[in-house]
Amino acid sequence: MEKKELTAADVWAMFAENALQIKETDRHLKELKDDIKELRDQTKEIGARMGGISDNIGHHAEQYFQNIFAEKPIFGGIKYDEMVPNLAYKDSDDEVEFDIALVNGDSVALIEVKNRIHPKFVKELAEERIKKFCVYAFGCVCVV
Repeated sequence: MEKKELTAADVWAMFAENALQIKETDRHLKELKDDIKELRDQTKEIGARMGGISDNIGHHAEQYFQNIFAEKPIFGGIKYDEMVPNLAYKDSDDEVEFDIALVNGDSVALIEVKNRIHPKFVKELAEERIKKFCVYAFGCVCVV
């Protein structure tokens, strides 16, 4: 193999070619960055829509059961006199809300409607929300 000596023109040509490759790489990186931004925006939009769908399903499920209990206020074999949708109690520090409350002279049924349930929610409902309801509604702590 024969060694060729580089001339100044050869070196300048390599710099020029390298500069073109850098420009091309920069153009590809900009396109990639734009594609990633577009994908990120689409992902956010899809996430918002999916959350909206879930909220919508939950709202319709609540409405469905509120309508059923308004028509026939019987739960657990007990007849209730009144169905209260979205029963809420507030004070300056806290709030507690239930999707459906069924009330008669002897009993109160507190009903939460969920299209997905997590153990953490059940624990919070049993240990915190029902106790808060009792304090707000009756001024005492209920034993659950």
